[in-house]
Parts: sequence; structure tokens; C-alpha cells
Amino acid sequence: MTTALFIGRFAPAHKGHIAAVMKLLSEYDKVIIGLGSCYEAGSQRHPLLAVFREKMLLLSVAQKGGDVSKITVVYIQDYSDFEGWLNDVLEICNIYNVTHFVTGNKEEILDVLKDKNIKLPFTFVNPEEDSRMPYHATDLRRAVANGDFKKFADVAAFGTLMLLGDVDGLNGIRSAFEDTGRSFLKGRQTVDLIFTMQERIVPKSKVPYLRTYVLCGVRPENKPDFPNYLGLIGDEIEKYESPITAVLRALKKKAGIDATLENNLNEPAIITIKTDNKPVIAELRFLQLYNGERLAGTQGGSSQAFQINIMGSPSMFNKVLKNSIFSFKPVYEVLEQTLAYEQSAMLRDAVNKLNHYAR
Repeated sequence: MTTALFIGRFAPAHKGHIAAVMKLLSEYDKVIIGLGSCYEAGSQRHPLLAVFREKMLLLSVAQKGGDVSKITVVYIQDYSDFEGWLNDVLEICNIYNVTHFVTGNKEEILDVLKDKNIKLPFTFVNPEEDSRMPYHATDLRRAVANGDFKKFADVAAFGTLMLLGDVDGLNGIRSAFEDTGRSFLKGRQTVDLIFTMQERIVPKSKVPYLRTYVLCGVRPENKPDFPNYLGLIGDEIEKYESPITAVLRALKKKAGIDATLENNLNEPAIITIKTDNKPVIAELRFLQLYNGERLAGTQGGSSQAFQINIMGSPSMFNKVLKNSIFSFKPVYEVLEQTLAYEQSAMLRDAVNKLNHYAR
């Protein structure tokens, strides 16, 4: 079996990227996308979060008829030294039995390997050698910054055109060109989940209203950060893991609730959640990147927060949550307390956005 590792930032995806991926899909059994600089954002070189860059790439490939089931996306972080980055890449190659190493980055990868006399046991493939699309993501970002829609539309891949507006990416790129975009803090990188539920209540007045609950629980007293505080679902992002995979893993690990990612080609992603009775199809939305240093805990870092909201009653999860410290509590009661980390702000932001989502 042949497996190609294609490393790039895809910041964001352009037509040249998609042509290269389509060619790889036609020539190799599996394609691993090494999504680089996964903890970089808010600057001219790294304007968009990796969670959105992945969606833009995959949606573009799907629109071209590519088999996205043959693609595995692996998140790769940056290092201050080349050796640290290379060690991660080699570990990924070993995990996925990579046979072909695909990169057009001559200056930052190929030339450095040559200068350091490092020989890798792979066949190298340069996707730009026979490409008829000499585009670079820099051209796309510059077109947005300059207000050149014709150039932007000519360069951008389908998924980039479709999703940039949905994720506020146009403003994100413009802010990044001024270096005023939201960036990651150094330290442990985590995810948080604001899982809300809205129950339709009909009181004696016969005027129905929605009561909103949120999934939360009291943190153990042996926690080094915020012991005995009320907290939401959250966890550290593991090495090479996407934030969406991390947040669904955390939901299962912390609360015992199974959720399956069904479609990650759009924003929001579509998931299926297991309840006590029948499954519920729901939306998994990216809420915001939070990086308040004062509330980051002893290990620092940023959190990528996501939001799930479903209609129903907490009784849907009575059996699932029976042995868990987590339960659905009324939001107004929870907001009377101070939650761990930046989770009070996350919950307020999530509740405020509920009014903007059409049902």
C-alpha cells in the first residue's frame, strides 16, 4: 500500500492545493494531510485557525469529486527548532506507514534537510513541479487585504469561497494583515465544550418559553487548578489531534456521552449524539479562541471552545449521566457562580449566540 504525506499550512486552501490533493488521491492508496502551524493564528503568515483550514480543504476536495475517506488530517505544531518539528513528522510517517513525502517547500524543508545532510527513507514528491496553477496562499491573503475580489475568486478553492464568510475569515485575514488578529498563547492547548439544552416549558399562563440548561459538574478537590469549582467539559488536545476530535473525545471521557462526527465539511459540523432513547442529530459550532492569561491556569495556553445546542429535556440523558459528576443545570443558576478558567465568559458568549441561530 502506498501512502503519501502532504505537508502544508493551507492558509487558506487555493486551487493549486486542491489540484495537488486530487492528483495524490489518484496515485496513492492513502493521503495524509499534515496540517502545519496548527497552533498559529492572527498574523499575516498564519491568519486562520487550523480547524477552519481543514474544512476549507476537505470541502474543496469533495466538491471536485475526490474521495475524502482516503484522507486523514493530522495536526502538526510549530517548533523553535527544525529538529523538533522533524521528529514529529518522522513519528507521523511511522504511525501511518508513509511511503512518499510530498512538499513544495524548498526553502524551509528541502533545503534545510540538504544543509543538515539528513536523508529520509521516502520518495520525495514536489506537487509544484508539473502544476499549471502557480498560486500561493500569500496571493489569496493579499487579494483579501487589498479588496481585490477578482483575484481572490480566481485563486481561492471552492471550500475557501464557501466558508470564509461563515467563519468571519475575511475580517480575520484583514486583521491578521495588521497583526491584530487573535492568536494562541504558549502553553497547554485545550478544548472546552458548552453543551446547552433548551426545553419548551408551558406554564399555567399558557405562554410557552424556553428553559436553557448547560452540561457541567464540580471539579475534584485534588485538581491543581480551580479545585471544587463548577466546570464545563474540557480537556487537553493530544499530539496530532484535531480540536473537533478532542472535544468529542472529552465529551465521552468526562460525561460518558457518545457523539459521532458525521460531516466536517462545513461550519458548523454535524454530529450524532446518543441519548437514553434515540440518537439526536446536532450541530457542533466553533465558538471562539480564548486566551486570557489570568485564567489560563498553571500550564498556560489557549482554549478552542465549541458549542452544542439541542432541543429537549435533561431526562434524555438520565441513564447516560447516572454515574457521572456531570449533569444539565439551569443556565441562570450556573451563571450565578464563577466557573473554572474562562468558562464563565464562554457560557455567556454561547448563550448570547443562541438567539442568533435560526431553528
